[in-house]
Amino acid sequence: MPSRELIEKTMKTHFEAWNARDREHWLTIWRDDVVIEDPVGGPEKNGIEAAKRSWEQSFQPGHEWTLEPICMQICEDQAALHIRNHGVVAGEPVELDSIEI
Repeated sequence: MPSRELIEKTMKTHFEAWNARDREHWLTIWRDDVVIEDPVGGPEKNGIEAAKRSWEQSFQPGHEWTLEPICMQICEDQAALHIRNHGVVAGEPVELDSIEI
């Protein structure tokens, strides 16, 4: 089971790499068999290639996102985070809150 410190480090890397637009560093936090469900209830994205496509979709021309962690709750080997997403989609500013697990 991952330690609290490892979970915190992984989440810190996620936000720092994402906000720095450092795709290769961001990809280091995912296992080859990662499953991403974004948005929740949408189709699952399976595998590291799907994570790469998710990154590319998030930063396609006219899109950009900065993630602001608001609150993180860790219990055992799980973390839930309240995130404020600051973005631009098709040239228009967007701000929305999400929960990442």
